[in-house]
Amino acid sequence: MKDLIILGAGGAAFEIVEIVNCINALKPEWNIIGYLDDNKQLINTKKFNITIIGTISDADKFHDAFFISSIGHPDRPELRKEIRDRIPFADERFATIIHPNTVVYDSANIGYGCVIYNHCTISSKAKVGNDVLIAYGSILGHESTIGDSTIVGASVTIPSDVHIGNSVYIGPGVIFKNEIIIGNNVLIGIGSIVIESVGNDKKYMCHIRPFTFPLDDKTPYKF
Repeated sequence: MKDLIILGAGGAAFEIVEIVNCINALKPEWNIIGYLDDNKQLINTKKFNITIIGTISDADKFHDAFFISSIGHPDRPELRKEIRDRIPFADERFATIIHPNTVVYDSANIGYGCVIYNHCTISSKAKVGNDVLIAYGSILGHESTIGDSTIVGASVTIPSDVHIGNSVYIGPGVIFKNEIIIGNNVLIGIGSIVIESVGNDKKYMCHIRPFTFPLDDKTPYKF
């Protein structure tokens, strides 16, 4: 089994632990030796029965281990890349962890250091860069691409020929129109419907307008 260190010790880290457990239940592959987290008060404590063994800066002490990142924040789409850049090892030292019930087509390409949760689909000739996290139930359509250090929330639909840049944070439930381009360092808000390309360093919000009517109103679509 290969030693694995998880960067960050928050909620997404626990989900990675569960995915690793699912993988190991089919074929023992990974031995999680601990988390690295910059909250020094957590060092030597346990979360999910796994010990926080140091800070991110301690990564260079583990010359034989693989790494996987759980880190990201919607207010700082660039944070995930910043953490990656603090690890003094090549991309090949980052493990790609894919839940066993996710579907990855043979012609798809997935980079190093990716986490793909359960019930996702990565379709024909789709490309996922390095250090990408894709949460449960998301779909990447044929010939679409996701850049490095991007986070895709749960139940996101990315159809064909959508090209998403580096360090993009996509909230849960987002739906993209096909044949558009999303730049680098972008936040796509929860539940947005993205119908146009978005440039670099932008925040995009596009929500359906809610309507509330009395239950006995017989003409609820009068708006």
